[in-house]
Amino acid sequence: MSEHPTHLISDLFPNDHSNPFIYRKLSIDLAHPDVREPLAVFWSYLPKMARIRRAAAKVSPFRGMSRDALTRWALREYFRPNARVRAEVDALFADRARPIIGVHIRYTDRKVSLDRIMQEVQRVQARVPSAQIFLATDNQGVQEQFRARFRDVFVIDKVLGDDDNSLHEHVELDDPLREAENALIDMWALASCDWLVHSRHSTFSVAAALIGGIPTSRQRDIDRRNVRVVLKRWVQTWA
Repeated sequence: MSEHPTHLISDLFPNDHSNPFIYRKLSIDLAHPDVREPLAVFWSYLPKMARIRRAAAKVSPFRGMSRDALTRWALREYFRPNARVRAEVDALFADRARPIIGVHIRYTDRKVSLDRIMQEVQRVQARVPSAQIFLATDNQGVQEQFRARFRDVFVIDKVLGDDDNSLHEHVELDDPLREAENALIDMWALASCDWLVHSRHSTFSVAAALIGGIPTSRQRDIDRRNVRVVLKRWVQTWA
């Protein structure tokens, strides 16, 4: 319980980081969740809530819940930000007019199409021309390009990676806890927006949409028709 799952994989299964079945070696079997131990652990860095929903449906409070509703309940119940994160998000939005367009661009270790993102932002802006834009990205160059192209863009102050240096893997952080909190500020800020432009390829923005209850009618998912991404998510969900 004291080690991060990715560290366990590196130590015990160094060649299986991309294996969609690796979680089975380190988790309880969802098909047979009854165990004798007082604490049972299930983890996965891949989307498994559809499978968890099957098991949860046997318990009356969760019966009839959709996958998204169950995920939203779990996030709100157990994934609560600390006081600093809540205060920073509140301050970020305190005096801003609505609506606000949230934009998430992951662009270091898992790049999305920057052109597609910008096109979708322009389309949303055409519908709500007075809207400000909150940008959450992990890349310094992307942030500069985005702010040069669009007006009324606001961000939080945080460490950013560049094209050759993945924030998620290689950036040396003076205060890792602070930057982890900054990531949560980004997520909860996206959740507080009225519109969201993002890619389903990133669990980060999908979680933000669920936390904030942003309806799909006000989301612009640039990979919603990307066959490769949709197929990969299906395999990750049911493997």
